[in-house]
Amino acid sequence: MREGPLPRFKLVTPVPALRLSGTVTLPGENVDVGGWLGSQGHNWGKEHAVDYAWGQCFFPGEGGNPDTFVEGSAARLVVGGRTTPEMAALVVRRGDEELHFDRLRDALNHSSSSSRERWAFRIQGEAGEARLRLDATGRPMVCLAYPNPTGRISYCFNSKLAEVLLEVNTL
Repeated sequence: MREGPLPRFKLVTPVPALRLSGTVTLPGENVDVGGWLGSQGHNWGKEHAVDYAWGQCFFPGEGGNPDTFVEGSAARLVVGGRTTPEMAALVVRRGDEELHFDRLRDALNHSSSSSRERWAFRIQGEAGEARLRLDATGRPMVCLAYPNPTGRISYCFNSKLAEVLLEVNTL
């Protein structure tokens, strides 16, 4: 689906866990991010989703190293001039194990509710069932406005301080 014309909005996370090096310069302050945990991902396409929720989280293991990584999204897209029902995907990585809830047949087999500060998500797939809840209620948020390739402005609300709950029941 990354190579073809559909969907027009694409997500990929080739490096879900990496250690950062360097500094970030803010007005009046340099922040050393050496050793921070991060990931490398990208969204692109000829058009962004009409609306979407996206989240990822590391769960630390021994010594603060990431033990489990989860990333999920739910989105409505425009295809052929019509808005699709919400479609979703989720991947859970723990050590060498990967649980995929990202097959085309999984995309509609979910439930999701979201607001500016909270996203609750359940998806079923070949691997079993997963539930993910991200809640930043009452926590600092950043709002990013960015133009879509179509010229429409999208808004992204982001928090690095959300409470996250992940439950996975495998088959």
